[in-house]
Amino acid sequence: MEVKTNGLGVIKVENNKIFVLNPEEGKLPARILPSPEVEIKIDSKIITEPVEVFQENVVEFTIKNQEKPKRHLNIEISEDKIEAKVTMKEEKCNLYKIKDSQISPILRPTIEVIGELTAPRYTESELTMELNKLGIIYGLDNEAIKYCCENDIIESISIAIGKEPIKPIDDEIKAYFNVMDEKKLVEDDNGRVDFKSIGEVETVESGDLIGELKIGKNGKIGFNVYGQVIKPPKRKVKTIKNGKGVNIVGNRAYATISGKPYLRSNTFSVEEVFNVDGDVDISKGNIRFIGDVIVHGNVKDDMKVESGNSIIIHGNVLRGALNAEGDIEVKGNIISSNILGGNIGADYSKYIEQVEKIHEKIFNLCENLYKINSSNNLTNQIKEKDLINAIIDARFKNFNMDIYNLINSMKSQKDIQCDLYKFVSVKMCNCYFDSFKTINEVIYMEKLLKEKIEELNSKIYKRCDMYITYAQDCNIGVTGNIYIDGKGIYKSNVSSLDSIYFINDKSTIRGGVISAENEIKAKIVGTPNGVMNVLKVKDKGHIYVAMAYYNTKFIIGNKKYVLEEPSKDIHVYLDKDDEICVEKLKL
Repeated sequence: MEVKTNGLGVIKVENNKIFVLNPEEGKLPARILPSPEVEIKIDSKIITEPVEVFQENVVEFTIKNQEKPKRHLNIEISEDKIEAKVTMKEEKCNLYKIKDSQISPILRPTIEVIGELTAPRYTESELTMELNKLGIIYGLDNEAIKYCCENDIIESISIAIGKEPIKPIDDEIKAYFNVMDEKKLVEDDNGRVDFKSIGEVETVESGDLIGELKIGKNGKIGFNVYGQVIKPPKRKVKTIKNGKGVNIVGNRAYATISGKPYLRSNTFSVEEVFNVDGDVDISKGNIRFIGDVIVHGNVKDDMKVESGNSIIIHGNVLRGALNAEGDIEVKGNIISSNILGGNIGADYSKYIEQVEKIHEKIFNLCENLYKINSSNNLTNQIKEKDLINAIIDARFKNFNMDIYNLINSMKSQKDIQCDLYKFVSVKMCNCYFDSFKTINEVIYMEKLLKEKIEELNSKIYKRCDMYITYAQDCNIGVTGNIYIDGKGIYKSNVSSLDSIYFINDKSTIRGGVISAENEIKAKIVGTPNGVMNVLKVKDKGHIYVAMAYYNTKFIIGNKKYVLEEPSKDIHVYLDKDDEICVEKLKL
């Protein structure tokens, strides 16, 4: 260094290099002072106080606060484990160097920012390795991995996608006629319902194809991003059965008689249709028919129409009676008449109860036998027959009397050709099942009882919906919905085991009791002079009224509310505390 130093030792920093010049003899050497920003080593020893330095010393500087930028990798797995997404970010930080200094006898090193330092990106192999560490091995997208490693902004990029299982196609029972449960009322653009849209009774001819079973397909397995198998749901397997008037050929159902087709559960049947031209009056007598009845005129005074299925009256019902297990439609007026829909006989109901009661006991008997078997308590020292009778004695009181009553009910219902009756009558000895020899026989009886319950319920629970325009001084009760699309209801008692809907905006309720299980939607209730009207539903039901006059009583469960002033947009229900809640606007 050719500089004027007056013989003193000097030091400087230039381009991260340290230069030291020794002093002349008798002069002071250069000194280095400790720095808060730089770690200083002289001859490999870190200094913590001022130190003299000479050319022959090895001086090393290390920046204390030089950050190392981090890289972040976040891998998100979808809840169903079918997809993995990656978010990547490389941090940046300041890049420092030792600041150049002037030649001086004393040096305290400092630093300065010269730029930015960015963390290195993941390589494709590094990213793949990180995925493998998490067990993500299936469906890796190599192109996505490459993209993530070559670009700056990586936010929720799909990097692995599994294989969704292919869902099965369930078996389908297809009917080639309008199934009654699917019959819908058609609404116009203004939300008004076309009451006439329910249409006429649909009939088929003998030999017609009325339905078939379409066999579906089993699903296929899939894999999640961990390579684990995802099983598809099981295909719903169905069967079809033939009822009255139907023959099953392969998977197809054909009508063997002319009449109205039905599909109940998985059973196709055809019921004959009885057409009455003109009125039902004294000259024709009462009508009683197992199938559908269509009356093209009126039902006159004291006349009765009974049907095992549906009834359609094109005219009026005047002081008459209708009784049907299926839907009822009256296109004219109903005056001073009694209408029942979907009712069942008391004997038949009792029969159902007896079969269900025996099934419950046999089912419990099976469960007890399973438990004994699973705990290895059944040994060769006790016969299965003795074990069965021991459980019956200990757990099922009056078992023999229940069996005796069931046999008598099956006889009275003339249900003695079925497998259940044959099995029970053979196994019964002195009103007791001491003829059971094996557990498998008990299991077989449980299966027969279950099938019998399904068969009886498919007959008993015929839903009966009713479609009328006007009723006066009537008693009406049905198991399904009631739709009123005309003047309304006057001084009548009307009940439904489902809901009641007044379709026409001018339909009016004047006097009487309107009751439903679930819901009542009415338009106009009562008169300005305060005629008492009662609308009631079960405790979980709702009542909606467009407009009601005072003295209208609402009953929800056992809670009552009487309207004290004309109101509109009324909604009555029980709140979460089982208190009656009435939402309304003053008229």
